[in-house]
Amino acid sequence: MSSLLSAYKFCDYAFTKLHTVYRKQTGSEFEENDFISFDLMDKEGNLTNAGALLADESPIRQSRLFCTRWNGLDKASGVMEAWDDKEYEGSLISLLQNGTEFAI
Repeated sequence: MSSLLSAYKFCDYAFTKLHTVYRKQTGSEFEENDFISFDLMDKEGNLTNAGALLADESPIRQSRLFCTRWNGLDKASGVMEAWDDKEYEGSLISLLQNGTEFAI
């Protein structure tokens, strides 16, 4: 199964967050050939959509996360008031980290 290629080139983007998280989780370095084997780019250096979503500043504008903290645990009170809300954008790694921090 092949991944959808994006219009973005590997050489135009940084992947420091991916490298850092991968090293922290596995103890290994994420090498350039891993981008091909993980199907994040093709052999010509074109990023797949997944690769573009993992770039430090994802060029895909729809890569966003909306978080809201509501008053209460259910709708029984009839009050639908948000205590806090945030919108995050960027790489999938940043979205995961920001969403986790928001929830804690």
